Parts: sequence; C-alpha cells; structure tokens
Amino acid sequence: SYPNGVEAIKGVDLKIFEGDFIALVGPNGSGKSTLAKILCGLLSQRAGQVEIEGKPMGKFHRRDLAKLVSYVFQNPDHQHFNQTVKEEVAFAPKILGISEGEVKERTDESISEMELNGLENEHPLFLSKGERRRLAIASILSLEPKMLIVDEPTTGQDYRTNSKIMALLRNLNKKGFTILLITHALPIVSSCVSRLLVMYMGRIIKDGAPREVLDDDEVVKKARLIVPTAKRIAESLSGYGVPRNALTADELLQYLTLGSSTPS
Repeated sequence: SYPNGVEAIKGVDLKIFEGDFIALVGPNGSGKSTLAKILCGLLSQRAGQVEIEGKPMGKFHRRDLAKLVSYVFQNPDHQHFNQTVKEEVAFAPKILGISEGEVKERTDESISEMELNGLENEHPLFLSKGERRRLAIASILSLEPKMLIVDEPTTGQDYRTNSKIMALLRNLNKKGFTILLITHALPIVSSCVSRLLVMYMGRIIKDGAPREVLDDDEVVKKARLIVPTAKRIAESLSGYGVPRNALTADELLQYLTLGSSTPS
C-alpha cells in the first residue's frame, strides 16, 4: 500500500522460475507496475515476504540485487543520461567496480545482442524510439542479471519494430535469462511468452499458458484483455470445425488449409 492509503497489491502469492518468459497483463491500475517494482526492490512491500533463491530480498546488498534482477523503464528516455551509446551501456558495470576489460566485453556483447552495432558513438537522443528502447535493454543487460523486468517494451512503436524487440527478448530467454514483461500488447506477446499472469484490482486472478488463459472467457472479460485477432476469427469459425485456440495468423492459416487440430 502507498502512503496515501491506496492498497495496490492484495494477497499476491507468486513463484517465478529460472528461465520463465512471462507477460504480466491486466487493466490500468491493477497493480502490475507496483508488483514488478517490488520484485526488483525499487519498492518495499508493507507486509509479506519477497525471496530470491530462497533468501529474503532485504538481505541483499543493492549492488548484489542489481546483478540478480533489473528493471527496464517504460520510457527509455528516463534511463539514458550518458553522451554516447557505448558510455550508456558501460555505465552500470563500471559503477559496480568491474574490471575495465570485462566492462568492454560486456558492453560489446550487449550492444551486439540488441543489434546496435555501428551506433556506439551516437548520442542516445539521436536514436529512433525503437533504438532507444533497445539501448535501455542493453544498458541493463551489461549487468548480466539473471532476470530482466521490462516495462511496456512495445508501447508507441510500429508492428515491425515491436516484432524485432520481441524476437531479441525471445533470444535472450533462450540463452537463459528470466524475463518478465509488463504489457498491454497481448496480441503481440501472447505467441512469444510461455506464461501469462493476469492482474485485476491488486490480485493475480489467472496464471497459466497463454492458450489456457485466453480460453477463460470470464478472466478475459473481467481483466479486459485484448484477444489476438487470429483467435477471435478462429472462435467465430469454431462452428465450422476450426479450433478456437489459434494465437497467430500462421496458426489460423494452418487450421484453415490443413485442418490441423493443434499448432505445429
């Protein structure tokens, strides 16, 4: 709860496992950002316990916590304050006292992971919005945290840019990073993540695979979730034998042309 009396989180009981790729979804004011900031230590809970690898979060030094779980803000411009892309990405490991050689290695790797090669000497404010978003992720990636929390990575960008960011995040997850996305862009992320957490009025009302969650009409209605267009079309054609659980246009096309009951 906040000092003004607003109770943002109520009775949340949650486990996040190493290697998870999660989307945290729900309407505005449901508690998504508050929960995410508690999970990385930006906010302290008034009651209850947050543990990382079995150890209470309060027992970690701030520097050690940053190496475990880090937060990428919704507006990348709130995160950038160095004069070049390279300096921005190198900043976090430098202040942790990491050796110069390792800082360079981490910086180069993070820039490459986010496909920012050739922009190392550019000022962050001269980048496109998509590039600034990728820079924000790269500047946290150089810390090599075990878990990344990314707040609204697809806001205000076109489909092509969003697809590229999701592909890069999916690749990081395949390399072992645990990723939690706070998002309203369910049609974009539902085919990428392995797990959906649905929040409503401070509580988690559903936790499961995207198909399972989106098949729960009561949860979809209560949390005002935006169902992917392919699934809505599949549902409208279900009376003709089309399975209801398509999440992407490719899956829907597969159902329509091959009559497959499960996506490949």
